[in-house]
Amino acid sequence: MIGGAGISILHPTKPIVAYTSGCIIIVFDLMSDTKIQLTSHEHEVHALAFTPAGAGGLPGTGGDYLISIDFNRNEMNEDNGPLSRLFIWDWRQG
Repeated sequence: MIGGAGISILHPTKPIVAYTSGCIIIVFDLMSDTKIQLTSHEHEVHALAFTPAGAGGLPGTGGDYLISIDFNRNEMNEDNGPLSRLFIWDWRQG
């Protein structure tokens, strides 16, 4: 899912929702009513996705990792484009 303010996504196989609040990602387990905060981004998160179902090679697997991208329009890289950062989270570990 790509967006700007307030991205929300569902886990492909479990009752889990991940959503953003600026540069923070919250992973919410609906069954246990627990939340994990992922806080390494320095800028607003603009894209968020769980790895797809079947990504682990077995039926019913997937969603083991969360992929997120942030960028700052005011901070340029060497190619004069916006500086962006991609994170691959083992979200269960925080």
